[in-house]
Amino acid sequence: AIAHLTKASGHTLVLPGVDLEPGKSTNEEVDFFGVHKGRVLAGEAKNSPEEFTSLQIERDLALTARVGAQIHLVAALRPPAPPTIDELRRGAERRGVELVLVSGRELITLD
Repeated sequence: AIAHLTKASGHTLVLPGVDLEPGKSTNEEVDFFGVHKGRVLAGEAKNSPEEFTSLQIERDLALTARVGAQIHLVAALRPPAPPTIDELRRGAERRGVELVLVSGRELITLD
C-alpha cells in the first residue's frame, strides 16, 4: 500500500503500525499514519477484505478522524465487496475524508 502511494506521488511518507497513545493500554493504533501529497493520512490493512466489518469500519474511520487525517487508507489483499466499499465511502463522506483503497497490486480509484 505504501509503495502504491509513493509511486503515485513522491511526496509521500507513511509509517506502518503507529500506536496513538504509546505506553497506555488503550490498544488504539492505526496500520498507516503519514503524509501523502501534503495531506495527513491514516488507515488500516487487512489480510482478508471480510475483516472490514461494519464495526471495524466505524472504528477505523473514527480513529482517522480523531487524528485529524484528511485521507483514510484501506488496504487488503483482495478488493472488498461492493457493499463494503459503499459503506467505507459513506463513512468517509460523513467524516469529510477522502477514501483511498489499495488492493493487492493496484491502487483503486473511487471517484
